[in-house]
Amino acid sequence: SITGVKSFMQIIKTLNLNITDYTVYCISRGTNEYAVASGLLVKSTAPTASALADEILKDAEVMEVAHVSSNLRRDELSDKLIAAGVAVHDVTAYSTEFTPITITYSYNGIVFFSPSAVES
Repeated sequence: SITGVKSFMQIIKTLNLNITDYTVYCISRGTNEYAVASGLLVKSTAPTASALADEILKDAEVMEVAHVSSNLRRDELSDKLIAAGVAVHDVTAYSTEFTPITITYSYNGIVFFSPSAVES
């Protein structure tokens, strides 16, 4: 997520790390655009976590990864990588909190952009 990239960039800055030391894989579109704009070297992108795991697994040199995410995340990426023998280090970079709302209008459709939105 963009928030994950922001959190990672803060870690880079705080610890005075070299941004070019990291190979980045991320979800397509907004996250990728933000990562590139932040100066990260994105090796590969994919539209879903499962597809991203497939992209990571194409690189035989990848033996372990840090999965930067929210406290609320789905397990597809980690599960697929672990099953293939890749060590996954989960880094909880930020917290997502549920903010339930009451819908009082009859809409033709409801759109969700994240699993946590569905839960809320």
